[in-house]
Amino acid sequence: SMGESVDQGQIIGIMGSTGDTREKALHFEVKVSTGARVNPNTYVSYENPRPKGDNVSTITGSGNKQTICLTMKTSGASDAGIAGMMANINFESGFISNNLEDKYESKLGYTNETYTSAVDNGLYTNFVNDSAGYGLCQWTYHTRKQGLLNYAKSNGVSISDPGMQVSFLYKELKSGYSSLYNAIMSGNDSVDSITSNFCHSFENPYNHTQ
Repeated sequence: SMGESVDQGQIIGIMGSTGDTREKALHFEVKVSTGARVNPNTYVSYENPRPKGDNVSTITGSGNKQTICLTMKTSGASDAGIAGMMANINFESGFISNNLEDKYESKLGYTNETYTSAVDNGLYTNFVNDSAGYGLCQWTYHTRKQGLLNYAKSNGVSISDPGMQVSFLYKELKSGYSSLYNAIMSGNDSVDSITSNFCHSFENPYNHTQ
């Protein structure tokens, strides 16, 4: 039933011939957190029948800001590191995890909600290459948006899932920005220093005076 947890290897369905069928069959579908139906082959296949996603979880707070803060704290980041990241995320997206860059809403004809749903259910296929900023960190460059999309699929969640986006953020920092990642985790640098380094190194805006 909806919301029920299952374990790896647990039987969740069997072949049968109920309904309007002429032979035995099994109906199986996958929905992401938005409720959109997606292609199950994105998540399971005969080549990898038991994929293992990363541990991602969203700690829900009283609002978007608190939700992102609490979710970040589960990673073990320092308070200074969280404050530095949140200052940038506030500027980029206002803590709205399904945020589509404003100028692309009219350009593409989507809202935050309809864009996210269209990407999740496969109706919109140019997510990677449309140059539109998306999510908490306004991921824009095609390789980074491809990484975000792949990461969401591997964990079976919507591209707007806050926990997934925070986990992907840490993944990017750890693999490509090790000195900034270490500063965020240790808290040895000041909030101002982390905020500035995150902006100029990780976000790397077109206008560095903003």
